[in-house]
Amino acid sequence: MKGWTLSLTLITIAVGALLTLLGSYAITNDARLKSDGIEATGQIERLYQVTEMSDSGHVRKEYWVAYKFRAASNQTIRRETRIGGLEWLKLKVGQPIDIRYVRDEPSINAPLRNSDTSFGWRSVVVGSIIVALGCGVVFWKAWTAHQIRTVANTGFLVFGNVTGFKLKRTKHFGSSYRLTAAFLDDHGRSGSALSLLKRPASDFDLLREFPIPIIYDPADSSKAYWADEISEPE
Repeated sequence: MKGWTLSLTLITIAVGALLTLLGSYAITNDARLKSDGIEATGQIERLYQVTEMSDSGHVRKEYWVAYKFRAASNQTIRRETRIGGLEWLKLKVGQPIDIRYVRDEPSINAPLRNSDTSFGWRSVVVGSIIVALGCGVVFWKAWTAHQIRTVANTGFLVFGNVTGFKLKRTKHFGSSYRLTAAFLDDHGRSGSALSLLKRPASDFDLLREFPIPIIYDPADSSKAYWADEISEPE
């Protein structure tokens, strides 16, 4: 696996793990509020919206309330939290708001009207899926690299000819090409090897004039690779 690919995959796994931890923390806090929470009356200090627009033009709005309350320890606690849009419309700055908090740890608190625990569960589910996908990519890349190394050490060398290409277009990175080289194995059966590296379109006409060294698995000729690329798969 290329260094940048591995780094990106590890970052993705870390983000998924962080989401899972945040979700677990939120679920634990919600459970503590339900089992050990006591009620207090606070005051709304601020109401505001956050609007975000994606590249596709989709608009997303979040509704936030900032409030304060006095805990049993006489400590003033302030917090900002996201609430539903319909609930947000019913609130006004300066009005009282009912709070539930943990006596021994008043920083764990939430408005009574905002008892939705879906954030925690969503974060755990999404984070777990991201971690699983990231680990799957790492495993698949490692297994592919192992197969390529095995073929490099035990495979047969033949020469083939470029016969076609596989075109992949992406929105942000343009077009990339992987060339296909056809060959005959030691039993005279035809096979093909797709280049591991992305190549410019000009290579198609240029490399058709030259024989391409191919390494293939004699037990399974579908496992075939361009010999000059086999040490640096993408």
